[in-house]
Amino acid sequence: MTLAGGITVFASDLAASRRFYGEQLGLSVEEDEDGFWARRDGVELRVEGGARKRRLSREFYEEAGVLVRIETDTFDTFLGAITARGIKLFGEVKDSEAGRFAGFVDPDGNLFELIETRL
Repeated sequence: MTLAGGITVFASDLAASRRFYGEQLGLSVEEDEDGFWARRDGVELRVEGGARKRRLSREFYEEAGVLVRIETDTFDTFLGAITARGIKLFGEVKDSEAGRFAGFVDPDGNLFELIETRL
């Protein structure tokens, strides 16, 4: 048996999401009638409209439901590039024995984490 999968992220403003995923996060964007695909290397996200923007609150992590992980072996370079293009981190970079982690959100408050693991 072979399985394949992916994740669909719902957006309240497709234009703002297109800018975030394409220009700020640096993924290639391929539009279609319902939204767009955002891809780079081994990352593939489906983005469609119809969402309600999430509110950032004290219970944000508990209410998130889903965390999208993006793993890289060039943490500082990638992090520097996305923050230079306007992505704001959600908290501080965390450094542990397991690796380094940086959280951020898309325009709708969907939670992302950039990860560089230590082997």
